[in-house]
Amino acid sequence: MANSGELVNYSLRPAKAAERKMLCELARRLGPFSRVETYRYIGFGSIYFADFQLFHQSLGISDMLSIEKDEANEARFEFNKPFRCVELKLGQSNTVLPHLSWDRRSLLWLDYDGKLDKSVLADLATVCSKVVSGSLLIVSVNVEPDRKPNASPEEQDDHRLKIFSEAVGVEKVPLGTARANLRSGELAKVCRRVINNEIARELTIRNGPLLDERKLHFEQVIHFLYADGAQMLTIGGMFYEERERSLLNACGFQQLTFVRGGDQAFTIRAPKLTHKEIRYLNSQLPRVPATEVILSGVPESDVQAYAAIYRYYPSFIEILAG
Repeated sequence: MANSGELVNYSLRPAKAAERKMLCELARRLGPFSRVETYRYIGFGSIYFADFQLFHQSLGISDMLSIEKDEANEARFEFNKPFRCVELKLGQSNTVLPHLSWDRRSLLWLDYDGKLDKSVLADLATVCSKVVSGSLLIVSVNVEPDRKPNASPEEQDDHRLKIFSEAVGVEKVPLGTARANLRSGELAKVCRRVINNEIARELTIRNGPLLDERKLHFEQVIHFLYADGAQMLTIGGMFYEERERSLLNACGFQQLTFVRGGDQAFTIRAPKLTHKEIRYLNSQLPRVPATEVILSGVPESDVQAYAAIYRYYPSFIEILAG
């Protein structure tokens, strides 16, 4: 597959841009474990490095590592690195992650453009076996259902179950998963279960010989769904040792309106609004309940979607050189 950065300018996807800002605000609350600027950031920068720019400028993180699978484009990646502190590691993440040093707290965003598969699960296994307490892991995968051309609904369901089982491994498909669970709107739930099951399984292995106070736990704090095109799922959470549970509580993640620890996702939808409409809505925000925010002529669903993310809504402005 070609480098996805050549197909999509990630800095101009509105829901993705809002997600990036939310994750930045979440990371600001890592202070009880360590000052956020002391963290290492690991991500997939592509040629735009949008997350690297935001996390360096807003969080002060200067230990940054970008894993790039498209080794043929090394020169372009090097040219587009936004800061000198960004280090490139060329190769598949399955190859790079196991050979990194894991002696410091990390903020990892494994932002895959593809679907959940054995390769993603292998990365999760590596992280769970090596990451230190106080680290934040974020995983994004494509959850758009597969479609078989000219197939009946029954054939579509069979096709999806076959493809999904082959992708993650039959043994990793959650018990009770029916063919209908892999349709649009349902596949994300199954993928979340697979991700969390893999994390739980790997931590059980790691924790086996450890004292209770040194056992490592994973606490989900992010559960996003959004679509700038394909439907995407983002799951994120904190790793912490039992003896540091009080530090997790001190982070105050639950004070953020978008934090989700369970099955119910926070849906990021960035409605199309004019600058004047945005200014008018902003003049009414924040407001509880948000249903009191109104704007004549704009669908109520768009108003509510904007009110839910207004602090993170992206601003794209074209500058014309004269």
